[in-house]
Amino acid sequence: MKQSALTVTIYDQTNWQEVEAEWAALTQEAIEPNPFFGPAFIKAYQRHMTKVRLKLIMARETGSGRALATLPVLMKGPLPLLKVPQGLAGDYGPLGTLLLAPDAPKEALEQVIETALQLSPWNMLVLPFHSNGGLVQAQLKEVAKTKGWQVARSKETDRAFQRGGEAGFEALQQALASKSGKRIQRYGRQLEKQGELAFSASSTAEEALEGLEAFLDLEQKGWKGHQGSALIQRSNALAFTREMFAQAAQNEQARVDQMTLAGEPVAIKLWLAAGKRWFGWKTAFNEAYSKVSPGTQLLFYSSAVNLRDPGFNGADSLTSTDNRMANVVWQDRFEHATLTIGSGLRFTFAKAVLTQASLARQYAIAKIKGLLGKR
Repeated sequence: MKQSALTVTIYDQTNWQEVEAEWAALTQEAIEPNPFFGPAFIKAYQRHMTKVRLKLIMARETGSGRALATLPVLMKGPLPLLKVPQGLAGDYGPLGTLLLAPDAPKEALEQVIETALQLSPWNMLVLPFHSNGGLVQAQLKEVAKTKGWQVARSKETDRAFQRGGEAGFEALQQALASKSGKRIQRYGRQLEKQGELAFSASSTAEEALEGLEAFLDLEQKGWKGHQGSALIQRSNALAFTREMFAQAAQNEQARVDQMTLAGEPVAIKLWLAAGKRWFGWKTAFNEAYSKVSPGTQLLFYSSAVNLRDPGFNGADSLTSTDNRMANVVWQDRFEHATLTIGSGLRFTFAKAVLTQASLARQYAIAKIKGLLGKR
């Protein structure tokens, strides 16, 4: 495909319905799936979670209109005059890998990045939580070399990941046979003595939405509810979650797994999907059963459900690198980092300022946690 066969356009909430079908299709076929850059998530996030207008940069095939590369960004920075485009990735969607079609020419990625760089006089683009070492990054490095862009990596880390296929089956069996896995199974047998222990996975949109409401109730009864941070206690977050999850469920891209004891929920996990990859979005559990690791018990069940999904090619825990629940069940890792892209003196200056601002924020957070007696 020649460069002239591409059209790159910036869309926002006023007109992104014009390309919603193409956008949704790319979300499902992207070489590295990312539900948090798809229309179900972005549209709900714009409506309920931010007053800043999100920009959707999309490269399309001229003629057919097919989406080849897509990146949602918002302008952020520590100072009014130092705002740069950043990929929309954070607490609600901790994955910032841009969407790229399997057969997209390098010009599609190149022009999307170039358009993003032009949104600010600082010639900079920041991509938090971007996959580190994946297919998209490999193409990005190639394009950057051709264009003379710098690609700096920071906050490099990893998190638990479940493989698909035979390797995934073998890994799950090994986890169950491990010392920790046997302990978790023993906890399950202990619970069975108290009543009927059951596991279930939603199979319809209606079941998923019923499961979501059960999750919201269970989360509110835990520590998040006590400190006022449960989803149901924040009107904007609740509206966002219900709208986003309902759309995902309608598209068969959401699932709710539950663990119940004598008919009462003990643990509930919300899943989102893109393509044939699942993402463990949120987990809640009854803290009265915390000593028997209900979240880990449920994740073992969910892992088996994932592996039964035809074509399943992996699951992302979306957790921190040291999350004990996910690390007991899944031994593979998903690597990610913040990528900062750009060139020139303005880019060098802006990167230095943003780095210092980030370090200052981390120091302030650490001091506050220290004063509160938290780690």
